[in-house]
Amino acid sequence: MLFFLMGLPCVTQGGQYVLNLMDRYGGGYAGLFVATIEITMIMWGYGVERFADDIEFMLGFRPGLYWRLCWKYFSPAILLFVLIYSLSQHHIIQYAGKPYPVWAEGVGWVLIMVSVLQIPIWAAVELYKNRKDLRKAFRPHPDWGPANSETRRLYQHRFQQAPPVSRPVEGVVNLGMDPIPDAYR
Repeated sequence: MLFFLMGLPCVTQGGQYVLNLMDRYGGGYAGLFVATIEITMIMWGYGVERFADDIEFMLGFRPGLYWRLCWKYFSPAILLFVLIYSLSQHHIIQYAGKPYPVWAEGVGWVLIMVSVLQIPIWAAVELYKNRKDLRKAFRPHPDWGPANSETRRLYQHRFQQAPPVSRPVEGVVNLGMDPIPDAYR
């Protein structure tokens, strides 16, 4: 019901103005910023090698050097460049040749902040909850991992020197859907 009510302004006479504002600020700048932070934190915080291990666990093959280099270096750099360039080219949003009022520009930046501030706010919450052992704040929650408890056990076992996932002759190994390989029993 809440989202229905929040979407009502988009179907009024001025709906296209509202939609343009949400698209430009809520989707454009905010999406670029969050994507830049996300790929940087995953590849540099979680680690590109561990990320590649996770993909190998799910798909049965390890991503090549090309993908690991792209994820760690090229993608964050390109996203950062696009973000900086788009911010440097920022101008007052217009619709049908008419500029939006100044207050609408402020609403747009608030839309960005609502999305972007989620990252430091929830990071601060985790740091506060784990203030006695800050290292714990950076570890995954015990419930994190595959939804299936048996598959989760296999995942945790794999990173304790379990045998590698067998590479299929045909198809793709997906331990979330396929039967459990004998090597993990």
